[in-house]
Amino acid sequence: MVFIKRLTIQGFKSFGPRRTSIALEKGLMVITGPNGGGKSNVMDAIRFALGELSAHNLRVGRMAELIHDDPKTNYARVSITLDNSERVLPINSPEVTVARRIDRNGESIYFLNGRQVSRNELLTVLSMANIKPSGFNIVPQGSVIEIAEMGGSELRKMIEDISGISDYEKRREEAEEQLAIAEKNLAIAKASTGEVKLRVKQLQKERNQAYRRIHAERFLNSIKSLEFRRGIAQIEPELSSIDGELMELEERLNELSSRRMKILEEKKILEERWEEDSHKLKEVEMEIDELKRKRERMISEISRLNTSISVMDERLRRISDERSYIEERLKNVDERIMSIENEIEESRRSLEILAAEFNEIKEFEEREREKLRSAEERLKRKISDLNQKRKVVQGELRRLEARIAEADAEIEQLKRFIDNSHKELDQLFDESSKNMLRVIECLKESSNIDENAKNIEEKLREFKSRLERSLSKLEDAKELEAKLNEVLKKISLSGLIRGIGKRETLLEEIRSAGVDGIYGFLDNEIEADEKAFKMLEAATDGWIHALIVQDLNLALRLAEIFADSGMNLKLLPLDMAEGCRGSRVLKSMKLKFRSEWAEKALAYLLRGVRFDLGIRLPKIGERVVSPGLVIHPDLRIEVNPGKKTLLESLLTREYLKSMKILERVKGEVMKIENEVKDLEQAIQGHEMKFMSLATERERLAQEAWTRYVSTSESILKEIELYSRIRRMNSEILEAERKRVEAREAIERLKVNELEREEEEVEMFKEEVSSLRAEYEKVKVKAIELEAMLTEARKHLERLEDSRRKLVEEKTQLEERVQKLDRESRNALMENERNIEVLERLKEELDEKTIKLSELMELSKSLSEKINEYSLKLREYARELDEVGVEYQELSSKIGSLRVRRTQLEAELSRLKEGLKELGGQEIELPEFDQELLEKILAGLEEELKELEMINQLAPSQYEDLIQNYKLRSIRISELEKEREKIIKFIEWIEGEKKRVFLETFDKVAETFEIFFSRLTGGQGWLRLENPNDPFSGGVEMILKFPGKSARSARAASGGEKSVAAVALLLALQGLTPADFYIFDEIDAHMDLQYSRRLAELFKEMAEKTQIIVISLKDIMAEKADQLIGVYNRGGESMIVKLKLEEVIKTG
Repeated sequence: MVFIKRLTIQGFKSFGPRRTSIALEKGLMVITGPNGGGKSNVMDAIRFALGELSAHNLRVGRMAELIHDDPKTNYARVSITLDNSERVLPINSPEVTVARRIDRNGESIYFLNGRQVSRNELLTVLSMANIKPSGFNIVPQGSVIEIAEMGGSELRKMIEDISGISDYEKRREEAEEQLAIAEKNLAIAKASTGEVKLRVKQLQKERNQAYRRIHAERFLNSIKSLEFRRGIAQIEPELSSIDGELMELEERLNELSSRRMKILEEKKILEERWEEDSHKLKEVEMEIDELKRKRERMISEISRLNTSISVMDERLRRISDERSYIEERLKNVDERIMSIENEIEESRRSLEILAAEFNEIKEFEEREREKLRSAEERLKRKISDLNQKRKVVQGELRRLEARIAEADAEIEQLKRFIDNSHKELDQLFDESSKNMLRVIECLKESSNIDENAKNIEEKLREFKSRLERSLSKLEDAKELEAKLNEVLKKISLSGLIRGIGKRETLLEEIRSAGVDGIYGFLDNEIEADEKAFKMLEAATDGWIHALIVQDLNLALRLAEIFADSGMNLKLLPLDMAEGCRGSRVLKSMKLKFRSEWAEKALAYLLRGVRFDLGIRLPKIGERVVSPGLVIHPDLRIEVNPGKKTLLESLLTREYLKSMKILERVKGEVMKIENEVKDLEQAIQGHEMKFMSLATERERLAQEAWTRYVSTSESILKEIELYSRIRRMNSEILEAERKRVEAREAIERLKVNELEREEEEVEMFKEEVSSLRAEYEKVKVKAIELEAMLTEARKHLERLEDSRRKLVEEKTQLEERVQKLDRESRNALMENERNIEVLERLKEELDEKTIKLSELMELSKSLSEKINEYSLKLREYARELDEVGVEYQELSSKIGSLRVRRTQLEAELSRLKEGLKELGGQEIELPEFDQELLEKILAGLEEELKELEMINQLAPSQYEDLIQNYKLRSIRISELEKEREKIIKFIEWIEGEKKRVFLETFDKVAETFEIFFSRLTGGQGWLRLENPNDPFSGGVEMILKFPGKSARSARAASGGEKSVAAVALLLALQGLTPADFYIFDEIDAHMDLQYSRRLAELFKEMAEKTQIIVISLKDIMAEKADQLIGVYNRGGESMIVKLKLEEVIKTG
């Protein structure tokens, strides 16, 4: 447990420049004193020492105003000694002293056990014990009122702050930033992928055109082959030339294939080299980055060393300047020492002259004093003789005068006693008379009160009798109302009663009540024949008569109202029918709607319904409605004749009568309830009057008895006073006789014998006076010389003291010179070490720079190689494209020639075979549809002409690009997953934020209930205005004081709000327990009973922790283990400490 053991204040606010120390103990400490004494400044001093930076929180306009008003006070200093015996603070010491000093310029210096530290370091050490300058364990003046006047949102914000959900807010902001980046990347990726997608579609189209051209060329070649077969007889001479051309083309094709294979092998080797060099380049670039980072660190270290060297050089310069200044100072000190020594010699000589003169005057003074002493002795003897005689006479005179004075005093005192006794007798007589009259009046008033009490008792009996009769009638009426409600509810639920009352009246009443969002009854907005209405009623199960409202919430509120009034009514919220439009079923029934909302509502009710004039089985999930019956999806058949029965009519009529009776019963119930309430209030008022009369009667009886006892005592005192007066009169006569005798004795005394001796004494006195005057003159001269001698000695002592101080200053200056020399040597050594390190770092930096240059060169050469490889690869690709084009052309040409040769050979073989079979006869050729063949050829040629300018590389380009498109799609999918992951993380943060807040709120609410009950004996709880979304609403305090109903803190009085605020403060402190608490006038606005309970609660808490309370309440001081008084004297705050048992002992 870390608690405050001692508080030391100097020059802080109302505390003067003299250091004031307050020793504190464990337990309950109470600081009290008059207003303006400086009580709250004690707490301000503690917060100041703990590191508070806000001038507003310290109750000043600016920090410099914390210093005491005395212009001689240039700073304020406060220190706190904390008990660290349990080593809670990370300092190996049983006590830890934190201190803070502030100058007139507003700058502060912090100390920890005498060592200067930064504010952050101080706060870090104190945080180990949960000590903060503005924590909840320190409650400044006005905090209770501030919390009491807080709104719901401010209370929620305070609980948010103490629950620590600000970290979640920061994490959410970071996640939202990451989400924005991810969405930006996703948008960029989608935009670039969209462009690629367009290119893919274009290449797909070009690839299809290429394939189409190939197929067209093949088909065309086949047809041409047919024509070649027909004309082979005419082109036989060309066959030998075609064979020669084919051989040449095949040789060329083989050459192209060999060249293509060679190019592909070289390309593969080049690609392997490109991969290898790229890998090397990547390693080199990583090594370059590492070298750059090392180089930057070395440059930073070199910069730091240069700065350190500059600082040391500056320090050496300052040491040199200071040494020169000290040497000059030493020279001045030596000169002043020489001057003072000369002055000391002159002072000693002057002192010797004064001493000689003083001795001479002292001897003369001694002779004059001896003469005066002998004359005074003779005068004393004369005076002594005279006084002896005078004493005898005066003693006798004083004795006689004393007897006279005693007699006069005794007579005077007895007369005063007699006068006072007479006055007291008069007062006693008046008082006893008044008391007797008051006793008679009290008896009369008591008699009147008895008569009034009898009248009130009779009225009470009458009211109670009427109340019993009214309660009996009320019970019978409520029983009848309940029975009627139950019967009407059963009738209503039977489904036989519909349309009771005028629905238009119901609508008008609802709308006149200010309820918005009521559309109307559905059947009123539909125009249809009777048959269609019956089918709609059967299809909707009677929902055609429903009341249409705006939304579900309004429907639920109206349902509660109608249920309480016993009404049977269907309600349909229109927001459930959003998106439903007129279906084919509605169009087939030829319905007309007066409002658009009616069509939506009916379409929603007829979902899954089919109308049929015949009888057909429904489909799955369908309901068939035909005239007179309904077939459900589960094949339940419901007959619906659509006419009211006799029973329904009778029930409707009886239901209406019962409703009227119920209304009259309800009116009678309300009337009886009002009558019962009036009777109860009258009975309560008469009972209060009866109690007040009984109280008054008891008071009058007590007053009459008291007056009677007082009258008896007065009569006894009168008798005693009469006897005392007679006794005093006899004593006065005796005293007057003694006074006469004493005066006669004084006349007989003779004092003439003393006159002659008194004249002689006067003559001796004159002689002694002249001698004394001479002696006084000499004595004054001696005193003057002695004063001069003393002043000379003091001057000499001052000179010697100045010489001693100068010698000490010289010694200090010499020591400072030696210290500066040591500092200079140390600085030079440190500078040399820094220079050595700097040189070594510069060498290492040069080596790193050289190595970096080499690696940069290597990287450059590798990049050039890779670029060369890339160029060569592009050349290889171009050559492969050229070879591929030429290869395709040659292949196409060879294919064409081979087809043509084959056709010619086949035709020639067929002709030769025909000739051989015919035996030289002419053979008729089969007939062909030449017109159709020409049309096909023309169409193919036209199509090939259209496909002449196409991208022949489209298939390979399409395959390459489609792979890129797939990679981009995968990247988009990854980005979307990353985005979803961030969104889920944000949702998790929101959930955790809500969970932490609710846990904190539950703890605070539970502790608030306990503290509120302890302070008031009532009940109090915290309620969230919006439990589903606690951050959109506030926090409300509900208070239930003893004997009062529960209500919001906003409706409570100021004192009640203060009690609730104190309970909330204590509950908030329970979340972050501290080893000591400080409260400034927390009970200022609390009643005595609440202050007493708060003091008892503090006393109980002080058994485990240290409680410091600033209060003006006596009840709080009575519970204190230590009482500290603060008062203002001469414009400065003073401290006085006491323990309660010491105060009790001293009374």
